[in-house]
Amino acid sequence: MANPYPIYASDLTLFKCPLALYHCAVNRQKKPSLDAETIQRLNSYASMESIAIDKLRQSGWNIIKPINVTAGRIIPKDDQELFIYKDTEGNDIVRGRIDLVAAMQGIEEGGLYEVKTAGQYIYKGINMITDFIDSRHWWIPGQLAQWCMYMYMSGKNYGGIIQVDRDSLQVIDGTYHVEIKVHHASILKGHQFYNERVAEFMNLVVSNIDTAWDGALLGIEPEYCKDLSVCANCWCNRSVCFPPINNAGVEMGFIGTHSPDDIARLLEIEPIAKEYNKLKDKIEAPLKISIGDRGNPEQGWILGAGQYLAKAKITPRINYNIPTNIKKQYAEKGQSVSITIESLIPNRSVMNDEL
Repeated sequence: MANPYPIYASDLTLFKCPLALYHCAVNRQKKPSLDAETIQRLNSYASMESIAIDKLRQSGWNIIKPINVTAGRIIPKDDQELFIYKDTEGNDIVRGRIDLVAAMQGIEEGGLYEVKTAGQYIYKGINMITDFIDSRHWWIPGQLAQWCMYMYMSGKNYGGIIQVDRDSLQVIDGTYHVEIKVHHASILKGHQFYNERVAEFMNLVVSNIDTAWDGALLGIEPEYCKDLSVCANCWCNRSVCFPPINNAGVEMGFIGTHSPDDIARLLEIEPIAKEYNKLKDKIEAPLKISIGDRGNPEQGWILGAGQYLAKAKITPRINYNIPTNIKKQYAEKGQSVSITIESLIPNRSVMNDEL
């Protein structure tokens, strides 16, 4: 019997948490409605997908489905084929609509492709299919799971994932332009290492789906994943799950509008900034000491075996030497705030094997 609330293929981004999948299976109707800003953002991403598909068509791809593609317009769901993944008893376990069936030049049979949109820093370092498994962003492996599930449902043996860089969208001479990267792969044949990695990964995904459904049939909720990076962005955490991980001074939820791309870039360049400041102090310290002993500092110093010229600029500054006993009379207690940011997602090795 078909289940009225099956797991959506897009929910596979939550594959790490059996409890989230459990709620996707039995309490999907309780999923909170999206606010206007989120809907607008998702519609924007959907439009970028249609722009990417139109660009592929212009570059020689034979777009089989969807038939009607207009750049910058949201693709109607009627043009997206629905796939349903069933268990051995015929229950609908996962449902999803594919983004694209297309054939490249020289390939007759159409492959199944999933279009994914993200910022450039999210997809940095993802150069082939197996990199999705090892991404430091917890939801990226779920994108691979979604594509693999569609491949299993459709029975196709070729396809891939299309990355769309949402930061590069421009209008040039009245036409849309967006940067895309296509990762081709097969889940049924091809590179042995890839097939082994993906098979192992999909066994984990399917096992978590089975655990969620076993709990749904028995009315027993599985444990949550205890991964803060997943919980903080999961729709379950405030509506139906309430994971008890607010201890140790950690507050659940997302405050402000900080871009994960900006934070990732900040952490990426932090070591470089520290090295810059250390070298700057090392080089400038002896020069500052010598000012006053060497005449006009604006004439400069020859440094680095005669390869560099350093100059100084002196700006007048007034210092107020206030006696300590007087300064104490005007002292007020306050606080200084120091913020440190750390990644909630452990670093993983990047695969170097080519497909």
